[in-house]
Amino acid sequence: MDWNRIKGNVKKQLGKNGISVSVVTEITGSYNVTADTVTSTIATYDDIKVVLKNPTMQDDSGVFGKSDRLQMLIPSSGLPTLDEISYKVISGTTIWFPSKTISIKPGGIPVLYIADLR
Repeated sequence: MDWNRIKGNVKKQLGKNGISVSVVTEITGSYNVTADTVTSTIATYDDIKVVLKNPTMQDDSGVFGKSDRLQMLIPSSGLPTLDEISYKVISGTTIWFPSKTISIKPGGIPVLYIADLR
């Protein structure tokens, strides 16, 4: 399989109807005992096209309806492995902190992330 082509297709499809956001990652490094500090690396990925959606859920009585939860579909192309690190998503003045991220990874290669937002 050509996973780079598939990742490119996912990115292209989300880009058709998506909004532009910035994904900001922070990877915590090592602790410096002498200075009592922790180093971290911050990286910003701009102009990532994502799609927001409200998933359909079933309540306790069996009735289906739209959830009050918000999910974001994020292409994996050009991003680090988001289901393994902490990150935030910025769109204008709105900042989301994903509470959970799962990856869709056929063949073990992430092609799409689905993030629950809060």
